[in-house]
This record gives sequence, C-alpha cells and structure tokens, in this order.
Amino acid sequence: MRFYFLLLLFLVFNVLPLHAAESVLKDSRENWSTMIGEIHQWLQNNSTEDLVKYRELAEKRIAVFAKVCKDAEKRISELDFLLWAQPDNAILGISISVYNKQILDLNAFFESQLSKITQGRKYLESEIKRYDNLRTKLEQANPQYFTAEQLAERTVSIKKLGQFAVELNKIAQPVYAQIEVAEKIREKIAGVMKSGKERNDTVLENMLFNPQSNIVNCLVAINLAFYIWIREIPLNLAVQIPQGYDFWLKFFVLAVIGGVLFMLLGRLLYKKLQKFKMIPVNPGDVTILKQAWTLLGIGLLMFGTYFWTNVVEYSFFCRLAMIFISISFLLFTLKIRLKPELYKAVFKLYLPLLMLYIFGSILFTLVVTYRPLILIWTVVNIPVAIATAYYMIKHKLPVLDRLLGFFTVVVTLGCSVMAAYGYAFMAITLTMVWFLAAVGIQAGISLTALAARFKPETAAQKITASFIFMILIPLKWMLILGGLIYWTALQFNVQNLLESFLELKLGTPEIQQYIQVSILSFFLSMAAALILFFVISTVKNVVRLLYLENADSGLLASFLTLGTYLVWSAYAIFVLLLFHVSSTSIQVVLGGISVGLGFGLRDIIENFICGIILLAGKSVRPGDVIEFDETWGVVQRISIRSTVVKTFDDAIINLPNSVVVSKNFKNWTLTGHVIRRDIKVGVTYGSDVVKIKSLLLEIATADDNVMANPPPKVLCMDLGASKMELCLRLWFKDLRKNTDSESNIREEIERRFKENSITLA
Repeated sequence: MRFYFLLLLFLVFNVLPLHAAESVLKDSRENWSTMIGEIHQWLQNNSTEDLVKYRELAEKRIAVFAKVCKDAEKRISELDFLLWAQPDNAILGISISVYNKQILDLNAFFESQLSKITQGRKYLESEIKRYDNLRTKLEQANPQYFTAEQLAERTVSIKKLGQFAVELNKIAQPVYAQIEVAEKIREKIAGVMKSGKERNDTVLENMLFNPQSNIVNCLVAINLAFYIWIREIPLNLAVQIPQGYDFWLKFFVLAVIGGVLFMLLGRLLYKKLQKFKMIPVNPGDVTILKQAWTLLGIGLLMFGTYFWTNVVEYSFFCRLAMIFISISFLLFTLKIRLKPELYKAVFKLYLPLLMLYIFGSILFTLVVTYRPLILIWTVVNIPVAIATAYYMIKHKLPVLDRLLGFFTVVVTLGCSVMAAYGYAFMAITLTMVWFLAAVGIQAGISLTALAARFKPETAAQKITASFIFMILIPLKWMLILGGLIYWTALQFNVQNLLESFLELKLGTPEIQQYIQVSILSFFLSMAAALILFFVISTVKNVVRLLYLENADSGLLASFLTLGTYLVWSAYAIFVLLLFHVSSTSIQVVLGGISVGLGFGLRDIIENFICGIILLAGKSVRPGDVIEFDETWGVVQRISIRSTVVKTFDDAIINLPNSVVVSKNFKNWTLTGHVIRRDIKVGVTYGSDVVKIKSLLLEIATADDNVMANPPPKVLCMDLGASKMELCLRLWFKDLRKNTDSESNIREEIERRFKENSITLA
C-alpha cells in the first residue's frame, strides 16, 4: 500500500507537470509548421480577391463621399450668399437665423459623413500596419524553426505580404486625398458658421434692443418701405411653399389616411369620456367639440410635414399648425370649462386676441420688414385692447377670464407703445407669446377640471386617476411653461443664446474643479426631483390600491418606505453624475461626515440606521399597536429620524429610532390583532358558582369581538378571606376594539348578576 502511495506522489509531482509543460510547449494548432502553411495558402488563394473587395469598397465610399462634398460645398456657398442677401430689417420668417439654422444642420450632416470615411481610413491604416507587422515577424523568425519546404513558403509569404501592404497603400491614397478636400470644405463651413453667428448677433442687437427708428421717422418714407416689402412678398412665399409634385402627393395621402384614423380615434375618445360623464352631451356642444377635434387634426397634419420638408418650408407649415391647434385648444377648453350660457361671451372676449395672433402669423409668413411693422403693429393693437375691454364691461365673466382679459388689455396697449418707439419685433413677439400663454393657461385649467370629473370606481380606474393627477397634470404644466420659453426664444432668434445661458457654469473656477453645476443641469435636477416625487406618490397609491386588502398593512408600509429611500438614494447618485462631482469632492464630503459623526451628526446617522433596521427587521411596522412604559399606542409612521406613535389618548409621541430599537416594549400586532384579556369578578361565598360560570360564558360569547376559538374560559383564581375571585379569560379578534368590548362586558356582568341576585364582592 505504501508503494502505491509513493508512486502516486511521484506521478503528481514529477510526471504530470512534465506532461503539462509539454502540452504548453507543443500545440499542433499554434506552431510554425501549421501557421506558415495557413498564411501561405491564404496568400496564394484569397489575397487577390480580398484586394479587389477592398478596392471596390473604397471606390464606392469615395464616390458617395465625393458627391456629399460637392453638394455641401455648393450648399454652403448658397447659404453664405442668402445669409448676406437678407436685409437687416427682416429678421422674422425667412430670416438670418433660419439660414444660420440650416448652416448648423449642414455642418452636423457633413461631420457625420466625414466621420464615416475617417473610420474607413483608420481601418485601412490598421490593416496596412497588421500586414507590415506580419511580414516583419516572419522575417525575424529563426530559420531553424522551418523545414526546407517551409522556408520556401516563408519567403513567398514575406514577398506577398509586402505586395499586399503596398496595394492597400495605393487603395488608401484616394481616401486620403478626399479627406483633404473634405477638411477644406469643413473649414469653409466653420467660417460661414462664425460669420453667420456674428451677423445674426449684430442684427439682433441693432433691431431688437437698439432700434434705429420710430413711428414718426417711419411716416416720412412709409410709401417706399411698403413698396419694397410688398415687392418681395411673392419671392418669400415661393421660397416657403413647396413647389414639387411629390410633396403635395405625400401631403394628400397623409391627409386622407391620417384624417380617417384621427376621426376614428376622436369617436373612440368621445365615447370613453361620455361614458364617465366627463364632457357635455348637448347637440350644440358636440358640434363644437367636433370642430375643435377637426382643427386639431389639421394642425397635427401641418406638423407632420416636418419629416419631408427643410427648415424654410417647415416654418410656414409650423405657423399654420400653431394657428389651427391654438383655435382648437381655445374651443376645447372653453367648452369643457364653462357653462353653455357663458361660452359665447367668453369666446368673444378672446376673439380679438386670436385674430391678432393670426394676423401676426401672416406678417411672419410675409416676412414683414422693420418700418412697415412699426406702423402696422402700433395701430392693430389698439382696437384689440378696446374690444377686449368692451367685452369685459358688457358681460359678466368668470374671475379667470376677467383676469386674462385685463392682462390682454395691458399687453396689447404696452406692445402698441413699444412698436411706436421702434421695438416692433419685440412687441409682435410679446403679443403672440401672450396669446399662447393665455391658451396654455386655459388648456391647463380645463384639462385639470376634466380630470377632476373622473370618478373612479374600480381599482384600475383609481390607478388611472392617480397616474393622471400625480404625473400627467404636473408634467403638463411643466411642458406648457418650457414650451412658451423656448417658442419665445425661437421668435426672438435667441435660441442659441438661450442654450448658451442654460449651459452657463455656476460658481468660481476653483469650485468648478470639484463640481460643475450649469443652469440646465440645476433645472434638470429640480425637474427630475419633482417628477420622481410624483412618480413615487403614484406608485404608493397604486400599490396600496392593489395590495392593501391582500397584504399586511405594516409590511406594505415598510416596503414602501424602504423603496422610497432606495429610489432617493439612486437620485442622489444621478445628481452626483449630472453635476460631474469629482472623487476628491466626495472624499471631502465623506471626511466631513465622519468628523461630524463624532459631533452633531452622530445621532442623525444613528437614528437613520436604526430606522432602516426597524423597517427591514419588521419588529415594528406602521399600524402596529405597541405598549411601552404602561402606554398604549399605534405606530403612525417610521421616518428617517423618528418613529411617530399615536397613543390611545390621541397624543402624538415622537420616539427617536435609536430609542425604539433599544427600548423594551410589547408589539401586540406583530403576528396579528388578537389579544387575550382577563376580566376579574369577585363574588361572595355561598354563591352558585356553576350558574355564575354559565352567565359569564353567555355574556362573553354574545360579544362580536370575542373569538369562538379559543373559547372563553372561567377560572377560579383565588379564595380570599371575604370573597371568591373568578377570572373570565377571553380572546378578542381586534385589540383596537378590546377596550370598548371589555367595558360592555363588565356592564353586562353587573346587570345580569343583579337580575339573578348574585352579589359582587
């Protein structure tokens, strides 16, 4: 036996390692004899085909990119000309900013195409480098490794690899040449972008914020100004309205198919809203709702042209879409929000402002110039203010509409004065923004009122209502506000300035080394926090609605609280990433926490950790009935810092979580709400004990809160000097009702004993 054991040790420590080493040093798949044969065979059979494929692919890529370069060079020269062909006093509609936007789009497209061919160049360079390295490695290999036949194959392979690398270099040369051409075009685009931005900023400053004229000066040469503007209208319209047959065919097909689907969707939505009694059902009201839905569909159709029109043409359809959608929203909101007798009067109140908005959109489309706009906008605002004030005085209107009407009068009169002083473009934009703001406010309030009419009955409907009120309505107001801000920036041609402002870093350069907070990232963090708050609230409501009847309420509350902590922890990590907080800053914060832990933060951290222990350990849960220091109470909630207990005396006690963890208390509802209680009864000697037991059991079983299993019992607890002490032991189904039940049972005992002449001692 000893011999076999020694033999086994010899094999393990000597023979097996040698065999393993031999397997590493000799592998038929990875030795020169195999590898030289494979590369020789590939070079003989496939190298020529691969070169042909490389050449064809490169030629195809070069041809495509050459056309891109040619078209881009032509387009940038056209945009450069158009950029300077626009007069300084025409910054609306087909304006300098629009051409700047097209230049930015062209630059983004060209950069993407250049990136593709640059990747192809890098791939060719990597292949050339790989084949050069293969040739070098074969040359450096020791001839002793090869047989005579393999040496011959190695020589042929070295020569072939060199030729292959040379051919790849030839294929790559046209790519290099085309990229050099592209770099020159890239520089030209960058130059036009720079000059266009400078021109846009200069015109913007001169025309918006430093007007060179006013209404008095414009009257001198008003005929010439109107003549020049009207003469250019056909050209501006020709640029904005698509001329091709293909476009109008697509537009017609989209209008027919989209219109049918949109009408079917409207019927379905109307039936759903009518089912829940959320909208009016009078024939006149239905007609107005149909008209509003049709206008909304036309507006969305106009927006749909974005997918096959360029920037200039889309701006025309965008204005049409805004008109139709604004009218649609106005009809919808007024009909939903107001009673039938108020509808016409309130609609008349907003009609002058609506007509002014439509007229302003027409001026945008006709590319109104500076001097005509000063005169036009000074005049047209005055009748709008007068008509609005007249309807406010004549009709009894709701408070909201009177308030919006008052601001309409103020805005239109103010814009008339602004236009007269030369701030015409700012005045027209402000008027149109106010109309959109008024419609947005109406839409927000009406949608909220529409949702408030929804009376959920089933669990699914309650979940839907929770989602609407907690997420959709707040999100709707955020979108309305953000949309108004961005639309205003677009009309003033300062969207680039707005984006630059949002990207502005806060704090000194020293602070920015550790944390980079921009205005945009700050608002994003606030918006994310707000949305997260609404989402958490919605999820809590949904979970309670789905599982409240089938799950332990304390466990459910613990789960929701822990989940809330985890979600907010993830949000904190998101904010750290959003603000680009450096690891050094985090270390400093953690160091400060560790120092503060020994001072004021120790109790806070301790209570927080104890709160997590309480929620995860489930020794105490929200809704539990506990007893401590002879005090009974119900756990209301467990927060980060404390546990809130409401006593049976309706007093609120805030116990630090650390105290709850270390405190001796009784949790009466940890395993359920059942509780056992003893009601002691003293009777005089000589009483009929059998009858007394029967009466006590009868009284106990008559109470609904007393459990039948285990059944009540009557026990003799003590024989005193003057009385016999009995105990009625029973179990209550719900300890929260046991106090009332005990009181009722004691009263019943006293009454029944008196009826049966039993004396209590």
